[in-house]
Amino acid sequence: YFFLDDDGEHTDVEVAGIQLWKKCLTDVEIAQMSGVKEIAGEPIPARTAKWSFDDADNLYASEVGNITVSPRKVGANNTVPTEFAEGEANGVEKIEEGIYLEKTTCLFMDLSEAADLTDYTFVYDLKVADSNPYVSMFQTDLNNNNDGDLFIAKGQFGVNTSGLAYNGKVESNKWHRLAFVSKGSV
Repeated sequence: YFFLDDDGEHTDVEVAGIQLWKKCLTDVEIAQMSGVKEIAGEPIPARTAKWSFDDADNLYASEVGNITVSPRKVGANNTVPTEFAEGEANGVEKIEEGIYLEKTTCLFMDLSEAADLTDYTFVYDLKVADSNPYVSMFQTDLNNNNDGDLFIAKGQFGVNTSGLAYNGKVESNKWHRLAFVSKGSV
């Protein structure tokens, strides 16, 4: 899930895009995405999936690949998210840059097309109103029984491990491109 955590460490977020590669991108490949021209290296590898949330006919369509995302309702006490009923307001608003997700909504990524996802890279284009509290970016537990795996916290971005490895600077109310590389498993 994108933007879900078992104890409510998620908030409203604006998302202009999420990209996925089924490989670990290098620093050079990630830097090339920012348009930095003086960095030499191989071309950026083909994406596995890319969601820009700008297709009026299907807001959640992937521009690349067959992996789908769909909004899910965060349950009371942060239980397993459920699908929205037909016609129910889903906590998603289309904005010029992409989508605005209320904290009661997360995005479910159907991994049936990416069952072998072990080494991967996510790149997020997003803005949060407040980058100081914990904001879950990714949750690997489909039952949402434990803490999220990737967070923005105290103005930084990082992995939720026993050492709380956070880096960089994430400012409130500013757009950021954040890249996360994982070697191992989902």
